[in-house]
Amino acid sequence: MILNLKKKFVIVIVPVLLFLLGVYLWRDSYSTGEFETRVYEVNNGYGYNIKTSNGQIIIKQDYIPAIQYKKAFTSREDAERVAFAIAEKLKRNENPKISISELKMMGIN
Repeated sequence: MILNLKKKFVIVIVPVLLFLLGVYLWRDSYSTGEFETRVYEVNNGYGYNIKTSNGQIIIKQDYIPAIQYKKAFTSREDAERVAFAIAEKLKRNENPKISISELKMMGIN
């Protein structure tokens, strides 16, 4: 009976844990098909990187771009918005730089 309980535990819990791990990993990244963004924690905030479809990191941004001093993104969502915007520019073969006015339009100071 105890062996049966252990077997049921493994059959139920392992898939649930794998699913939760997948959800956790998925929420930290976004893929446009050609580029994948990933947000990560840095000192006092968040940064992001952008990879090509073959896994090569082409942009690693620990700080908010376009501003004159080094300041990390204050929220994961801010970093995600900028990373997504940059990835979309890359996808359209545009210059991937972002301006202060674009940051303001996204609500990032």
